[in-house]
Amino acid sequence: METVSHNHKHKEGRKDKSKKEEVDMSKLHLCKLISKVPLTKNVENPVALFRFQMPEGVTFGPTPIGQSITIFAQNNGMTLKRHYTPIVYEKDCFEVMVKLYGDGEFSPLVHAFKEGDEVYIKPPKKTKITIGHDEFSHVGMIAGGVGVAPMIPVLTYLLEHNTENLKLDLLFANKTTDDVIYKEMLDELSAKHKNLNVHYILSRAGDDWSGHRGRVDREYVSRYMPAPKEKAMVLICGSKQMKKDWVALLESMGYERNKNFFKF
Repeated sequence: METVSHNHKHKEGRKDKSKKEEVDMSKLHLCKLISKVPLTKNVENPVALFRFQMPEGVTFGPTPIGQSITIFAQNNGMTLKRHYTPIVYEKDCFEVMVKLYGDGEFSPLVHAFKEGDEVYIKPPKKTKITIGHDEFSHVGMIAGGVGVAPMIPVLTYLLEHNTENLKLDLLFANKTTDDVIYKEMLDELSAKHKNLNVHYILSRAGDDWSGHRGRVDREYVSRYMPAPKEKAMVLICGSKQMKKDWVALLESMGYERNKNFFKF
């Protein structure tokens, strides 16, 4: 058993206190980083896509959507860990998006990884979110920045396993156009599937932006998200403060947590 330090603050970029706990290293897998691809340019907090290869004979799949893996990293003799939801699971590989916070405790360690480096990974962690093939008539998603990561496999799954009778809406909040991740892919999915609508909202939009401006509020939720009723669900994921604000907003509008809205 090895003592590790667990950062309980989900949002990086703040001075977080760490808690020591025991981790059974035999339950971890040593995975190799095989590629690191930048997803943003000229932004305050750049995002990169990390692709890891699992050891021979080890597979995490088939993995239910919404489950997160745990990445471990060393810093000044301490082992830190952080949960990430892969956007891609394959037979022997998976991919995660990581946003770099300059004063963060964990993300600088991940962004310092080089191709060929081996990193300890813990298999997927279960969530309370389960999505059946015909369980809902309308699924809404509110994502902020890299919070879109768990939404991508959810969208892919629902578009592959459901008919066009299922309505899908993604409200995607970012600071600037340069911060928007996978816009081309999301636009292609929306163009291909008429039941999917992607709505972008920017808090620091330039003069050339003709889309939504500001932050996610009651008006945007009422306009694009399903009402709190049966056969409807809202998923949210973003920074710690975003999730705190959105939980309060949804609850004030009559949504019930873990019943018709869930947070990653």
